[in-house]
Amino acid sequence: MRMAKHWTEEEMDLLRTLHDRGDLSLREIGARLGRSAHAIQDKAQKMGLGPKAFTGNRSAVWSYVVKLCADRRPRSVHELAQLTGASRTRIDKMMRDRRAAGQAHHAGWQRHTSGWPAPLWLPFPGKDVPRPAPISNAARQRDRMRRMKEEDPLRYKAIIERTVIRRRMRDGIVTPQHEVVRAMFGMGKAV
Repeated sequence: MRMAKHWTEEEMDLLRTLHDRGDLSLREIGARLGRSAHAIQDKAQKMGLGPKAFTGNRSAVWSYVVKLCADRRPRSVHELAQLTGASRTRIDKMMRDRRAAGQAHHAGWQRHTSGWPAPLWLPFPGKDVPRPAPISNAARQRDRMRRMKEEDPLRYKAIIERTVIRRRMRDGIVTPQHEVVRAMFGMGKAV
């Protein structure tokens, strides 16, 4: 069994300096100190240096995303995952990390039928477009009725008429109906 090599004060100072620089990977820091990347990560964590900040552009997926977005057309996480073959979770985390580092931004928002809008990303520095509020239930219902009025006017008219009758019944204003209609549907009062 191999004995762990003890850390000297000089090695810990050098680790702190190299870690804070941010341009070297854990493997490169380990090579300079004669230790493994795992040992560097453990010691950095014990020293409270936090996780190694990734500042390079070494990720193959990131390089591919940059090439895909060279046309400056913003894309959603789902679209980027489909084009690159990477998972949506990986793309989402990568874009959020790059946004925090100032290397990506929200170029727009994609609205859905329910819930909050999803961000459209560009892998370049820029100013974020503010996130719009979600669509309210009332606005969603108005939109649904507007579409129904255009696409199926007979169904729309039937819904409006049924609503008017129910409102009148609730308010006690029931329109007189023919006896046959009353007998068949049980609506209205006698003529």
